[in-house]
Amino acid sequence: MNDKNCKIWLWLLAFVSLAIAARSGMAQCGTWESVGNSNLPPDSVIWAITSYNGDLIVGGEFTSIGGVAANNIARWNGSSWHPLGAGINGLVFSMTEYNGKLIVVGNFNSAGSVSASHVARWNGSTWQAMGAGFSNIGNDVHIHNSQLYASGHFHNSGSTVLNRVGRWNGSAWVPLGGGLGGQCIGLASFGSDLIALGWFQEAEGSPAARIARWNGASWHPIGEGLVSNVGHGSTAISYNGMLLAGGAIDAPRARQWTGSNWIPFGTFNASVRHMTTYAGDLVVTGLFTTVDGV
Repeated sequence: MNDKNCKIWLWLLAFVSLAIAARSGMAQCGTWESVGNSNLPPDSVIWAITSYNGDLIVGGEFTSIGGVAANNIARWNGSSWHPLGAGINGLVFSMTEYNGKLIVVGNFNSAGSVSASHVARWNGSTWQAMGAGFSNIGNDVHIHNSQLYASGHFHNSGSTVLNRVGRWNGSAWVPLGGGLGGQCIGLASFGSDLIALGWFQEAEGSPAARIARWNGASWHPIGEGLVSNVGHGSTAISYNGMLLAGGAIDAPRARQWTGSNWIPFGTFNASVRHMTTYAGDLVVTGLFTTVDGV
């Protein structure tokens, strides 16, 4: 692969001691490059990264980036860092673009000068609340079948009971059936189903160990579920027709759903935190240093 076409400029992704692996032999790239001066204050963390309006957006726990004051969220326009208004007054855990707005969830109660309980949206110039927000931390936002979903540790949005997962209907957060029996760490899509992964043992009152699927009308377990405890960085993804789940604290740290049962997917020597695709390959990040002995 030509180095010019393989320049990766997301040095920021090294939140802790990030390791990256690629399934099916990702081509060797040239070099890593920092995103300008992206220095963070001591004990700062970047938890989320996305793109919006042509800019790179990072969110997490910081008060400045590259010497520019920015409260927990900032944008890179290709040459310099800028705050998003007055920023967020707490931790940012996940972000996505939806209907031209940047959606942010985390552990906060205001965005800019607006009261916003654990979820907010940025329209390019100002922050806005999204309905009544959530009663507790938001962990993830995800687009599924052109609809916006959020998950976390929350039970309610105002007087509406959600039980850790909800859908935005354009004006309010609405439940997905009876919801989940414990904290939902992450969401993913697999075919027509919405996948939820987290610290729960039941979905809508029925057994579902740490992973479940929503078919648009009701929740269902996925086989025997995940037998290993999952960590804060739990992740699931659809890749080449396979449903993969990672984030287990204990081995096996990644699993594949065969359609009838869960089997190990690779041998990671430490936890998996995130999975995505790039140029047709599966890219896995985490705290591991070897995969399948390599």
